[in-house]
Amino acid sequence: MRNLYHRYRRIESPVRDVILAEVFVQFVQASFFIALLLYMQEQGYSDEEATGYFKYRFLGVLACAFPLGRFLRGRPIRPFFYIAGVGVPLTSLLVVHAVHTHDHDLLIGAQILWGLCFMCMTVTVLPYIMRNASKETQTAAISLSFSTWSFATIVSGVTISALRWIDRDLFTNQRLLEGFSWLGLLSLVFLWRIRTPEVVPPRRAERHAYDWPLIVKAMIPTCLIAIGAGLTIPFMPLFFANVHGFETRDVAVMSAAATIAVLICMILTPLVKDVFGYRRAITGTQLIAIGMLVALAS
Repeated sequence: MRNLYHRYRRIESPVRDVILAEVFVQFVQASFFIALLLYMQEQGYSDEEATGYFKYRFLGVLACAFPLGRFLRGRPIRPFFYIAGVGVPLTSLLVVHAVHTHDHDLLIGAQILWGLCFMCMTVTVLPYIMRNASKETQTAAISLSFSTWSFATIVSGVTISALRWIDRDLFTNQRLLEGFSWLGLLSLVFLWRIRTPEVVPPRRAERHAYDWPLIVKAMIPTCLIAIGAGLTIPFMPLFFANVHGFETRDVAVMSAAATIAVLICMILTPLVKDVFGYRRAITGTQLIAIGMLVALAS
């Protein structure tokens, strides 16, 4: 464990600050995952309507993720972090307002903009790490970045549960969502701390830029997992609320507890890679994930 701790301590400070900024953006994502659909249910939306609006946040991501990845080649990445740091909290507040006022067009637009702004963080963090972290710290930095969602879910889950337990009337779903949206702006504090110039590699010839057979081979199991997870995980709060009578506090506790296991696994990723290597570690864990999704559906 001491060796693992030193791995993370050696991560370059600009990379650490970007990951800390990512944590606060993920606080917004995690809190909305827990409470948004339940809040929409409170506001009179049917389950079909709520989940129908939910899909729009992924529409912008689907349309723009690949073009953005190509656009980043040979260009600075840091400005996109500021777009996410400002855009995700503000569009989240727009989503809450649109739900409260039942503004159909605003809700769709805000969800699409939310997805685009969130993509400016999630799509760009990995290339930033690959550019600015040394080979010795890359694996630790990547696993730490991937752990931000787990950490944010645990903290927001525990916080939401505790606040709802203290006073459900004061800490309504609307106020909780608005509070975590404002909290996301703290990501800017860590972005402003970065003073080290960003490493921007020269652009390479297009025909040598990508190893498409390897990319497709890696994408197939990832897409299978993403499809299964996308059809189940975002809608679990509604399932437990409707079938088991859970309220926001219960869903928050369940999310936090389940995510602790995910966080532990993510932190141990560098050790798993050292023991099994990239190929077996990635393939093996993806196969396990597919099996767990099948079990969950059963």
